[in-house]
Amino acid sequence: MATGTVLTEAPAGTYTLEGIHVDALGYAISVTNGSVTLSASNTCYYPNPSLSGLSAVYCSQASPQTATVTADLGDDSGTATVEDMLFELIRQSDNTVIDSQSGTDDTFDFNPSTLPDGHYTLRVTFDATFNSGIHPGCLQAIESHYPFPGSKI
Repeated sequence: MATGTVLTEAPAGTYTLEGIHVDALGYAISVTNGSVTLSASNTCYYPNPSLSGLSAVYCSQASPQTATVTADLGDDSGTATVEDMLFELIRQSDNTVIDSQSGTDDTFDFNPSTLPDGHYTLRVTFDATFNSGIHPGCLQAIESHYPFPGSKI
């Protein structure tokens, strides 16, 4: 929204500011009724999740694996707290979720040796707990793609 943009009041006493929040890009707004001016500003940082503990390729004799997700707060001030985590193992050939787990656990166990040949995606949706004014609770999803037993890369 450009400087000097006029907001319409409807219903009385309610104003709506519309737009898209961009991670780490703040906003500032000042509103006035002609005699009183109110101002607010903020910069929000979404969590930045990452996966670890996985190999690039798996074979049919692979032992059970544990994928771990961690997330920093986006402004390098620490680690995000998990509100909810959803792990989904998706078969790419038909986009079918063949295994999933949700909750507050930041690890997902699976056994590649039990999977049919093919390519799979591990999608993790990280829901961070509201931490303070600059760290809103929000969802971030990450995906990793893996060939499993017998697959050609």
